[in-house]
Amino acid sequence: MKFKIMIIAVVVLFIYVGFVVSFQLLPIIKGGVVAKHYLENLVKGDFTEASKYLVDENQKTIMKQELSALKEKGVSITSYKNVLIESDDGWITGKATITLSENKSNMDYSVFIIFGGSRLNPLVAHLESTEVDSNNLSKWLLIK
Repeated sequence: MKFKIMIIAVVVLFIYVGFVVSFQLLPIIKGGVVAKHYLENLVKGDFTEASKYLVDENQKTIMKQELSALKEKGVSITSYKNVLIESDDGWITGKATITLSENKSNMDYSVFIIFGGSRLNPLVAHLESTEVDSNNLSKWLLIK
């Protein structure tokens, strides 16, 4: 009898660990991969590839047009660092530091990565920043 109870306890423990991994850790890991790919493609200037990581279909078209126009004017994201993805009350959120080049002058900005999509398949909804002292940063974040 004790053996059966121990087997049941071990099975319940494995189910619990599987649940925690599936619904807590996996979205954070996937969100980190999505955020890094999205930011890497923005740095490369490959807006078509970056748009694959966006939730909103309308924003994909807008992003390609507006960010390409900004890049032609000498405004581009040249690098990113300090990507941190976490779960906040069940929502996947992230932070990163991007370097925005404006006419060969580089400035670092902290941005928040807001995710959408499903919990197990997070995609980038948009980027936000509290440092909107740059008109070009607002344009890069697609803030109207």
